Amino acid sequence: GGASVALGYSSYTKFFKNASDKFEIVMGLVISAILSFVMGSRALNSGKFMPAGLVAVLSIAMSLFYVFRLVNPTMPKKKNN
Repeated sequence: GGASVALGYSSYTKFFKNASDKFEIVMGLVISAILSFVMGSRALNSGKFMPAGLVAVLSIAMSLFYVFRLVNPTMPKKKNN
């Protein structure tokens, strides 16, 4: 949990500094993929959706978002003064 918050904050600050946040995206993808696998296997073993299945679904959604961000990197537009 703490690692995800730290990565999110680092990515947030780099966004406004026009710096690349690729490291944070890759690490978030790794954490999300591991969580998807662990919680998905727990949901399949228990046969219940709550809470492991819900966490697995949300982690899969985040993994897809991280892949999207890797394929389509975005940088903030610089202000013209």
